[in-house]
Amino acid sequence: MNDTSMSIRLIQLIKRWGLKAGWSLVDQAIVSGANFVVGILLARWLLPRDYGAFALVFSIFIFALGVFIALVLEPMSVIGPASFKSCIKRFLMAEFLIGIIVSLVLAGLLLVATLFLSFFDNSFIPAMVGLALAIPFMLLLWFVRRACYLESHPEISVVGSVIYALLLVVGLFVCRSTVGISVLNVFVLFAVSSLVAVFVPWKLLGMSVADIRLGNLRNDLIMIAVGNWRYGKWIFAANAEDWLSNSFYYVLIGMFISLQQLGAFRAMHNLALPFEQALIALTTLLLPWMAGRSGKAGVRQAGFLEGRFRILAASYGIMALGYSILLLGGGSFIVEALYRSKFYDSFLWLIPYLAAMMFVVAFRNVYGLTLRSMGHSKSIFWGKTGSVIFTFLIGIPICRFYGLRGAIIGLTLGIACELLVLSFFLRRAKTAK
Repeated sequence: MNDTSMSIRLIQLIKRWGLKAGWSLVDQAIVSGANFVVGILLARWLLPRDYGAFALVFSIFIFALGVFIALVLEPMSVIGPASFKSCIKRFLMAEFLIGIIVSLVLAGLLLVATLFLSFFDNSFIPAMVGLALAIPFMLLLWFVRRACYLESHPEISVVGSVIYALLLVVGLFVCRSTVGISVLNVFVLFAVSSLVAVFVPWKLLGMSVADIRLGNLRNDLIMIAVGNWRYGKWIFAANAEDWLSNSFYYVLIGMFISLQQLGAFRAMHNLALPFEQALIALTTLLLPWMAGRSGKAGVRQAGFLEGRFRILAASYGIMALGYSILLLGGGSFIVEALYRSKFYDSFLWLIPYLAAMMFVVAFRNVYGLTLRSMGHSKSIFWGKTGSVIFTFLIGIPICRFYGLRGAIIGLTLGIACELLVLSFFLRRAKTAK
């Protein structure tokens, strides 16, 4: 009877967490899908130069998001359940205020940078101003979505994401038919969609300013902010390295080549985004299972990770091969169908480089997933460090002298450098067992 009861409880637990994992994947797919659709539509409707300005400034948003995740969202997800479980609403409101402060500081830094850059190049100033105005609202949506996960209600986050996606995509069509599409208008639309999408999850979570304890507010903010920094400083470093080894190439292309060429590069890179997002979703889903199994006594010695590593490498490799064949065989048709622009047809030569990059990205994710499941998170940091060193020593010069070809080669080789570092640490971890 006891065994039966335990089995029933186990099945119920699996169903509950399986459902939560499903909601999580749906949530990520909705937001990523909406942003992907917006990227495609903007490539079709904006001039290549304007689309390049959007791509450059959006890469800056990715960096700002990394800062926000490291200093607010990740610490909130760990410190809250560990230390404030009995007063989680009060903790969330304190983190909300910290998040507002961080987002306003980031917006202020963007405005200062915009003022400085205006003395040299005015071409992407409207985009920078638009991002500076939008970023507090965009980050607020990320905060509320993460709060839903902290409260174990990913389905509420899905509601907010659906509202965001609908407002963003529909709003883009409305904007085009009324005031017209500009980069500034696009970021205003990001801000409005994010702000409106926040209200329903906020209400469903039962969050209220009444949860802020004014008498202890200063002490709460200082205590939580210090905890956030202690936990998040290494995540901040890792996120900064990830940006420097990937999105930084958008800045380099904008600086060394032209915004028009950057728009073409982004349009071609859009073709790889569904594959990259699928890898992220799979890694998110597989990591807890891999970590749980690898932590059991005797499982590592029995070759569990070795077997799973081979299966993952084969599976990810087959996915990369299939997607590459799709792009190589139908790239011309896909580009024509998505963008309807002869300008982008002249950059189809980038597709074979993208196909090669997808293989490197796939195997990088396999090594990274295996090391993280073994608890070797420091190896991930050193992998990113190797990629950043390559970017500054080799990536920048070849981008400067070889244009877009140099940029895509530098990006791919930088990821390959990270892969080599990860493979070294994985071999060392295996021999240590």
